[in-house]
Amino acid sequence: MKLPIFFDHYAEHKILSPNISFFDFLTMHYVNDNAKDIDHERDMQLPFKASNNFSAPITLAFIPDSTVSFHLNSLQITSSKIYISDDYFIPSDFMPGIWQPPKSC
Repeated sequence: MKLPIFFDHYAEHKILSPNISFFDFLTMHYVNDNAKDIDHERDMQLPFKASNNFSAPITLAFIPDSTVSFHLNSLQITSSKIYISDDYFIPSDFMPGIWQPPKSC
């Protein structure tokens, strides 16, 4: 199993470069792995590095750390009374007749 080698190699990089993050380590070894560096043989011991280890491509997805904040504005009501003017009502003499039951002739 190559997983312990993976974490050991990350620890080796952490000793050489204390500021390296796990994401940087993954990027260095699996995304930007174009050049043979000093520890190339050690890199090739990592999981999914040799072409005979797998037959399907691997896609790594990283979700950036972001924060979303919402600010709600409150509505201040200054008066509890509602004033309605009589001008809004249109008088009509035939409207009450609609709601009467049918009459026989």
